[in-house]
Amino acid sequence: MILERRIPIRYLFDLAKVDLLIVIVVSTILTIATYHFQLDYDFPITIPAFLGTAISLVLSFKLNQSYDRWWEARKVWGAIVNDSRSLIVQVLNFTKDRSHPSVDRIGKLQMAWCYALANSLRKLPLDKRTIALIPGDIWERVKDHDNIPLALNEAIAREVTLLREDEQIDAFQQVQLDSTLVRLVSSMGKAERIKNTVFPKKYRIFLHFFIYIFIGTLDVAVTDRVGVYFEVPLVVI
Repeated sequence: MILERRIPIRYLFDLAKVDLLIVIVVSTILTIATYHFQLDYDFPITIPAFLGTAISLVLSFKLNQSYDRWWEARKVWGAIVNDSRSLIVQVLNFTKDRSHPSVDRIGKLQMAWCYALANSLRKLPLDKRTIALIPGDIWERVKDHDNIPLALNEAIAREVTLLREDEQIDAFQQVQLDSTLVRLVSSMGKAERIKNTVFPKKYRIFLHFFIYIFIGTLDVAVTDRVGVYFEVPLVVI
């Protein structure tokens, strides 16, 4: 899906306002120093051109890595949505008596699991909506657990076992339900890995460092090629 909505200029400005301010200050200082002290030099334009090429390569690598992380996260959450739906459909169709207490408990626990996982990834405590979905006896068992989503998944597995013990499902159906639960745990692990793996900050530091060098050399290189009134706006753009 491709959206045609335009990105507001104010949004872009809010993202870059600090860097823009730094660029304006640096460029203005260099321009004033050049004309005030009447420095006479011939700085080749090929140097900032070379730096600009290097910056574009580093920036492309960073953008590709960032997009890959976003794309992987989208696929992981999509798998969680699909497997959650599959779990409920399987429980409803496998169970002989849909009025069995475990059917309702599994449905509510799976909803609570999704909310709990989202809060866990954001390092937030469970909200009242999530707690209300968890039966009281299960909540007492999982509330002090270090990984509440994992504890909820274990509680769902116990409910599946109860369905098998009450002969509501057969062994093959239990295996299918367990397979779905395993996929949910796998997706949870992938989401936690993405959340806890920080993008190396050195790439951002190097990129900013080279950008500021590029700005300084560009300002010096265009001194004799554009007027004083166009030098700062050109560098800022």
